[in-house]
Amino acid sequence: MSKPVLSVNVEMDKATEDMLKDLTVFEKGPAKKALVAIAGKYMLEQRENIKKGIDADGRPFAEYSVKYADNKRRAGRAPAENWLRLSGQMLQSQKTAIKTAGGKKNWIMMAVVSFEGSRPQVNFKSRSIKSRNPRKRIRSKVNDLVVSRSTSKTVLNQTLATANDKRRSFIGLSSKKVTEFVKYFLKKYLVAAKKK
Repeated sequence: MSKPVLSVNVEMDKATEDMLKDLTVFEKGPAKKALVAIAGKYMLEQRENIKKGIDADGRPFAEYSVKYADNKRRAGRAPAENWLRLSGQMLQSQKTAIKTAGGKKNWIMMAVVSFEGSRPQVNFKSRSIKSRNPRKRIRSKVNDLVVSRSTSKTVLNQTLATANDKRRSFIGLSSKKVTEFVKYFLKKYLVAAKKK
């Protein structure tokens, strides 16, 4: 017998236990509504954590390298206020979908959160400014950096998210959060099932 990928023990409060006592089978309609709510809650909390510089386990993000932090600052994107944001396109590409597999009796439904599409590669670039002689261009001052989007190179948002997650774990849930989300799902499911 293979081990489950994720095993969750949820300690129910009395009110949730009472609501669940007559539940024997999950229905697809209410389950889908509950998963949509879960995906929305996950994305909202993830964005809030990123703004605060907190990873999926509630720990502070690893600091940026001195050079990278300095470049972000010079380009007008203070590191402490712009965690995992240079152009903002990676986080904006995040989408949710509800996927179902199986037949009428035995089915699996899941909320999938992914990073879609690609975007131009983004780098820091010194801005050139015109000198008094229109034929000459000189390099900008030290504090004059811009974020430059490549016209020829692109990067997949999923690849970028995976690379960022290796350095600053922002994808996923801690075991404490999994328990919270399971309870949230069950409550949302029961509300949706009653409205049916």
